[in-house]
Amino acid sequence: LLPCPTPAVDLATGYACLSLLPGYVTGLALARARISQAFQGEGSSLPHRTAAAYLLSLPWILLANAIAVSPATGRKLRRAYRVPARKVAVVLNGIAWDARPPDDLAAQAARFRQVWGLRPGHFVVGTVTRLVPAKGLWARLEAFHQLRRQVPEAQLLVVGDGPERANLVRQAYALGEQDHVVITGWVSRTDVPLSCMDCFVLASHREAFGLAIVEA
Repeated sequence: LLPCPTPAVDLATGYACLSLLPGYVTGLALARARISQAFQGEGSSLPHRTAAAYLLSLPWILLANAIAVSPATGRKLRRAYRVPARKVAVVLNGIAWDARPPDDLAAQAARFRQVWGLRPGHFVVGTVTRLVPAKGLWARLEAFHQLRRQVPEAQLLVVGDGPERANLVRQAYALGEQDHVVITGWVSRTDVPLSCMDCFVLASHREAFGLAIVEA
């Protein structure tokens, strides 16, 4: 099946996933929009010159216009999905920015430190992420384990949740770091835990843009 060439909506957003079925269905949906915004998603890579890759690219070729959130995503749209270059524009992600911290940030950060046991004066290495394999969680934990040999009082703060949380806890115990690793789960305000970190770590295997490090 191919999508209707007449746009049905003004703007559609989807993840460019290189797994065949999700990628094909996403392409079908995006092709019905006047403008499509693509984020780089997770999935196994398909060789470009295969029948599966050709089938995957069919609905994407029909995109009216595409916005990629990074140059890497733009290249994926052009090369893996065969979207004509003239239809692809790169518009980088942005964040809401205020040079003046919120009035309650210091108080909220102090409370956060107390609730999660972040001890005063201890070096805090942190990250804000979904707990999924592509985010390089094991690499962060292993690097932290090496750091603690030089900075014994260091603590690792992981803000986020996901299917790899239980594995991360098991790995922390395996390395003997369970008393130095804090996993908060989802939080409504990331500026509070970010203000508690001395060092932010991004260790993803791949990112479309890496919005978390911009926010940090």
